[in-house]
Amino acid sequence: MKIVKLLLTLAIILSATSLYAGNEDKFNALLSLSERNITYDEETPLDSVICWGESLNHIFETRAEYNTFFELELLLANAYCTRGDVTLAIDKVQQMLDKANKLNYHYVGIALACQGVGDAYAAASMRKEAIESYKEAIDIWDRLPSAVTYKKRTLLKTIDLCLEENEDATPYKEEANQLIQEGDPLFSYLTLLNAYYYTVYNQLDEAKKYLDHAREQIQKEKKSILSASLSYTIGFYYSKRKDYKEAMLAFNGINEQNQKLLSTTLSSLLAAKKVDLLIEMGKNNEATKLYEQIINTKDSINAKSYSRQVNSLRTSYKVNQIELDTQTQRNKQHSLAIAFGSGLLLLAIALTLYIIYSNKLLVRSRKQMENAKNQADQSVKAKSMIMSNMSHEIRTPLNALTGFSAILTEDSIDNETRNQCNEIIQQNSELLLKLINDVIDLSSLEFGKMQFNFKDNDAVSICRNVVDTVRKIKQTSVDIRFATQLEELILHTDEARLQQVLINLLVNATKFTQSGSITLELTINDRGKALFTVTDTGCGIPLEKQSKIFGRFEKLNEMAQGTGLGLSICQLIVNHVGGDIWIDPTYTDGSRFCFTHPLKK
Repeated sequence: MKIVKLLLTLAIILSATSLYAGNEDKFNALLSLSERNITYDEETPLDSVICWGESLNHIFETRAEYNTFFELELLLANAYCTRGDVTLAIDKVQQMLDKANKLNYHYVGIALACQGVGDAYAAASMRKEAIESYKEAIDIWDRLPSAVTYKKRTLLKTIDLCLEENEDATPYKEEANQLIQEGDPLFSYLTLLNAYYYTVYNQLDEAKKYLDHAREQIQKEKKSILSASLSYTIGFYYSKRKDYKEAMLAFNGINEQNQKLLSTTLSSLLAAKKVDLLIEMGKNNEATKLYEQIINTKDSINAKSYSRQVNSLRTSYKVNQIELDTQTQRNKQHSLAIAFGSGLLLLAIALTLYIIYSNKLLVRSRKQMENAKNQADQSVKAKSMIMSNMSHEIRTPLNALTGFSAILTEDSIDNETRNQCNEIIQQNSELLLKLINDVIDLSSLEFGKMQFNFKDNDAVSICRNVVDTVRKIKQTSVDIRFATQLEELILHTDEARLQQVLINLLVNATKFTQSGSITLELTINDRGKALFTVTDTGCGIPLEKQSKIFGRFEKLNEMAQGTGLGLSICQLIVNHVGGDIWIDPTYTDGSRFCFTHPLKK
């Protein structure tokens, strides 16, 4: 009888080996998917993954290659989740747990089953429970140093879900960046996750670097899932930058073929982001229609109906986890003797590392002290420069006030001279008062102390009033005009601060325009913002000085009257209300200042 059983076993093994030889290409395709932490790609569609996996997994079970067997089982569970068959995925994970139990708590099998539990929770939109399952899988991988490949895949899924659930993904991201280097099959996946991570945390410049790198990598490879995920991340990035047009182009760039390949979760996120974008763009009717389509095409299986099955699976896993922990305790007892012997060696190594680390901290502290000293020196220089400019600007009107006030005390001067002195004293008093007011405004804006009274105002009316005011006080004979095709434009703004910006720009134009005209124009730009332009036919600003014109105490003509703070204050006010201000470098017949203002706060 024993000989018969041995022959039967040998026959089964030989049969399995011959079957595998005929399916080697299929297995390599599935293994490639697993190594890249994706469920399918253009060359291996989802249905092929399920068909091939079901036909191959029993071969590795027969050959007792259990790590490969459990890895294929997990890939099948993921494929069922992606297709929306969560019930089948749960059954597959339950089979993994049962098999791991029969194999005397096969550690890799238990950990992969735990990851499968997390995948089932994620498919049922139970993200917090999924994250906990992934963390438990990571704890098991930490006990198995040889299973670092599996740990890397689990880390990537944990990062993704933590970002979606607004949990801190930083520790897992840092560990993944240490484990996954360029050339690793998971590097493209990690690069895309890094871009998504920095986008979520509004570090958009860093996110752009990773996006560009991810685009280069993914375009070289055939990865439909990552191509769709890349387009989704680009759309999310532009939505964070409030560039809704580019964001919608990115979302719409996911072609129909890629949309068919998207998982249920990513498809739902994509549709939800499109609805949010349409609302932000003011296209409420289109957003409503899209939302209705989402409701009409939603899977008929309610995600909550899976909760009972998933929780049942969770309970089964917990029992296994307790027994697994018991087995771990036994193993710890056997390893105590070895640990004690190696403890002294580890202590010596730890002391050596501590000394090295202390030296590094000392070097780092010295560098920090040098940086702090340099910053302090720069701050002192900046203060000295401001005080120097202030003393220079204040000295001129004060000298005028002192000198002409002394002249007024003389009895020998006539009335005409006395009137001229009075006018000069009045002008220099106003100049000194404006300098002080400008410095106060600049300081208040920088430290957030300036009060803004936002309410709805008609920008067209404000512009007309400002032009009338400047016409009365202008110091030039040029014509000052206001041009617009709008009868009314309601802005949510501070009327006084908007008038301050417009008056500063127009008065500046009158100082440097001796002939021709000065035109204030109001339009709406292609981004739906109010666009104000002040165009003059004066002497203009050299191109090399345009980048410095908004600096403090920056004056194009040192002999011209003024403090050099007006444009700095204009820039701070415009930025505070959510707009941008710049000089048009293409205009060469004088100067043209432009700034935008959002219609709503």
